[in-house]
Formats: sequence, C-alpha cells, structure tokens
Amino acid sequence: MPFYKNLRNMGQRQRARTVAGLKRIRAQMDAEMPRKTRDATIVLGTWNIRNFDDNRFVSSLK
Repeated sequence: MPFYKNLRNMGQRQRARTVAGLKRIRAQMDAEMPRKTRDATIVLGTWNIRNFDDNRFVSSLK
C-alpha cells in the first residue's frame, strides 16, 4: 500500500475527506478493473529513454 506523507500535515476534516476519496477510488477500480491472472495479464513497464544517462538515481543506490 502506498504511503501518503502529506496526510499527516492535513487538518482532521481534510484528511478524512481525502482518505474517503482514496477509498472510493480504490473500490471503484476493484469493481471495474479486470482481475489479474497469470495466464491472461500482460505487465508492461515503460520509461523515458532520455533519462537513461542523467544519473538521477545514482546517489540513492550508494
């Protein structure tokens, strides 16, 4: 499950509204998206080719 860092900085009402919205989105996605199966699902990864040589993530690997 993702971690939503900014939820801690919100007021109680705004946090409750945001959490309720995230739960609604999740429920809708569960209802409308087909289930993943090993035989019928393709996992596709993409990347931006221009970012291959920019050393953006080098410091996080050390």
